[in-house]
Amino acid sequence: MKSKEENYIPDILWMTVQNPKKHKPKDAALRTAGIDMDDGTCYVHASLGSSKEKNFYAAAFDGNVKVINNDGDLYINTSWMKSEYPKYKEVIDKIEERLTVNRHFQLKKETR
Repeated sequence: MKSKEENYIPDILWMTVQNPKKHKPKDAALRTAGIDMDDGTCYVHASLGSSKEKNFYAAAFDGNVKVINNDGDLYINTSWMKSEYPKYKEVIDKIEERLTVNRHFQLKKETR
Protein backbone atom coordinates (compact mmCIF):
# COMPACT_ATOMS: atom_id res chain seq x y z
CA MET A 1 0.00 0.00 0.00
CA LYS A 2 1.30 3.44 -0.91
CA SER A 3 1.64 6.18 1.68
CA LYS A 4 -1.14 8.76 1.80
CA GLU A 5 0.86 11.96 1.39
CA GLU A 6 -0.84 15.31 0.94
CA ASN A 7 -0.26 15.30 -2.85
CA TYR A 8 -0.84 11.57 -3.24
CA ILE A 9 -2.65 10.60 -6.45
CA PRO A 10 -4.60 7.39 -5.90
CA ASP A 11 -4.52 4.48 -8.33
CA ILE A 12 -8.17 4.29 -9.34
CA LEU A 13 -9.74 1.43 -11.30
CA TRP A 14 -12.55 2.99 -13.37
CA MET A 15 -15.55 1.06 -14.67
CA THR A 16 -18.22 2.26 -17.07
CA VAL A 17 -21.42 0.29 -17.57
CA GLN A 18 -23.16 0.07 -20.92
CA ASN A 19 -26.26 2.14 -21.49
CA PRO A 20 -29.36 -0.08 -21.62
CA LYS A 21 -30.79 -0.03 -25.15
CA LYS A 22 -34.26 0.93 -23.96
CA HIS A 23 -32.98 4.03 -22.11
CA LYS A 24 -32.04 7.41 -23.46
CA PRO A 25 -28.25 7.53 -23.92
CA LYS A 26 -26.44 8.89 -20.87
CA ASP A 27 -23.03 10.51 -20.81
CA ALA A 28 -20.38 7.87 -20.06
CA ALA A 29 -19.22 9.83 -17.00
CA LEU A 30 -22.63 9.37 -15.40
CA ARG A 31 -22.31 5.60 -15.86
CA THR A 32 -18.77 5.48 -14.46
CA ALA A 33 -17.58 4.66 -10.95
CA GLY A 34 -14.15 3.99 -9.51
CA ILE A 35 -12.35 2.21 -6.72
CA ASP A 36 -9.03 3.07 -5.08
CA MET A 37 -6.80 0.06 -5.71
CA ASP A 38 -4.86 0.68 -2.48
CA ASP A 39 -7.58 1.11 0.13
CA GLY A 40 -10.81 0.03 -1.62
CA THR A 41 -12.57 3.40 -1.32
CA CYS A 42 -15.32 3.66 -3.96
CA TYR A 43 -16.40 6.75 -5.87
CA VAL A 44 -19.56 7.60 -7.84
CA HIS A 45 -20.32 10.56 -10.09
CA ALA A 46 -20.94 13.72 -8.12
CA SER A 47 -24.31 14.32 -9.80
CA LEU A 48 -25.92 11.32 -8.07
CA GLY A 49 -28.89 12.65 -6.10
CA SER A 50 -28.34 16.31 -6.97
CA SER A 51 -26.18 18.57 -9.10
CA LYS A 52 -22.46 17.86 -9.13
CA GLU A 53 -21.77 21.45 -8.08
CA LYS A 54 -24.06 21.21 -5.04
CA ASN A 55 -22.55 17.90 -3.99
CA PHE A 56 -18.99 19.14 -4.52
CA TYR A 57 -19.54 22.18 -2.30
CA ALA A 58 -21.46 20.21 0.32
CA ALA A 59 -18.66 17.61 0.49
CA ALA A 60 -16.03 20.35 0.66
CA PHE A 61 -17.79 22.11 3.54
CA ASP A 62 -18.30 18.81 5.38
CA GLY A 63 -14.53 18.40 5.29
CA ASN A 64 -12.40 15.27 4.95
CA VAL A 65 -14.51 13.93 2.05
CA LYS A 66 -12.44 12.68 -0.86
CA VAL A 67 -13.42 14.02 -4.27
CA ILE A 68 -11.64 12.71 -7.37
CA ASN A 69 -11.36 14.57 -10.68
CA ASN A 70 -11.34 12.16 -13.63
CA ASP A 71 -11.04 13.94 -16.97
CA GLY A 72 -12.98 16.95 -15.69
CA ASP A 73 -15.74 14.92 -14.03
CA LEU A 74 -16.07 14.81 -10.24
CA TYR A 75 -16.52 11.59 -8.27
CA ILE A 76 -17.31 11.55 -4.55
CA ASN A 77 -16.63 8.92 -1.89
CA THR A 78 -19.60 6.53 -1.70
CA SER A 79 -19.69 6.57 2.11
CA TRP A 80 -20.50 10.28 2.05
CA MET A 81 -22.97 9.89 -0.82
CA LYS A 82 -24.88 7.16 1.05
CA SER A 83 -25.13 9.32 4.16
CA GLU A 84 -26.36 12.30 2.12
CA TYR A 85 -28.72 10.31 -0.12
CA PRO A 86 -30.02 7.28 1.80
CA LYS A 87 -32.59 6.53 -0.90
CA TYR A 88 -29.67 5.65 -3.23
CA LYS A 89 -27.95 3.38 -0.67
CA GLU A 90 -29.08 0.16 -2.35
CA VAL A 91 -27.84 1.31 -5.77
CA ILE A 92 -24.54 2.52 -4.33
CA ASP A 93 -24.11 -0.78 -2.45
CA LYS A 94 -24.46 -2.64 -5.75
CA ILE A 95 -21.93 -0.35 -7.41
CA GLU A 96 -19.49 -0.89 -4.52
CA GLU A 97 -19.98 -4.65 -4.73
CA ARG A 98 -19.20 -4.71 -8.46
CA LEU A 99 -16.16 -2.46 -8.01
CA THR A 100 -14.84 -4.54 -5.11
CA VAL A 101 -15.09 -7.78 -7.11
CA ASN A 102 -13.26 -6.20 -10.04
CA ARG A 103 -10.58 -4.79 -7.72
CA HIS A 104 -10.10 -8.25 -6.22
CA PHE A 105 -9.62 -9.85 -9.66
CA GLN A 106 -7.30 -7.05 -10.78
CA LEU A 107 -5.13 -7.41 -7.66
CA LYS A 108 -5.05 -11.18 -8.10
CA LYS A 109 -4.01 -10.74 -11.74
CA GLU A 110 -1.21 -8.34 -10.76
CA THR A 111 0.28 -10.79 -8.24
CA ARG A 112 0.72 -13.53 -10.84
